[in-house]
Amino acid sequence: MTQTAQNPSPLANWPIQVQLAPLTAPYFKDADLLIAASCTAFAHGQFAAFTEGKPLLVGCSKLEKDDFSGRLSKILRLNHVRSVRMFRMEVPCCGGMVSAVRKAITLSGLDIPLEVTVISPKGQVNP
Repeated sequence: MTQTAQNPSPLANWPIQVQLAPLTAPYFKDADLLIAASCTAFAHGQFAAFTEGKPLLVGCSKLEKDDFSGRLSKILRLNHVRSVRMFRMEVPCCGGMVSAVRKAITLSGLDIPLEVTVISPKGQVNP
């Protein structure tokens, strides 16, 4: 497939991997943060629409060697993140991702609302 037109990215930040993201950054400050399991962007054909203008972090609790909840809790606390919307797959292994995000919110010591959106392997969104 040849790309004939520019396709600008909707990403508000880079890097997007939890383990590579800086602990503090202007785009995290007082943000409504999106956290996505790695597979979600491939399962949902229009996933980029969810990210427009919002900082995004991506990870996979099954593939990560280390629990990233400690690092994520620092990002949440140091930047006073306002809310977290998490996207996970409708598969058992994604349960660990939800647990890690909940643990990070608890460790942050902040009262951060969490919304979890479930995406099926066929791309259907189940709130």
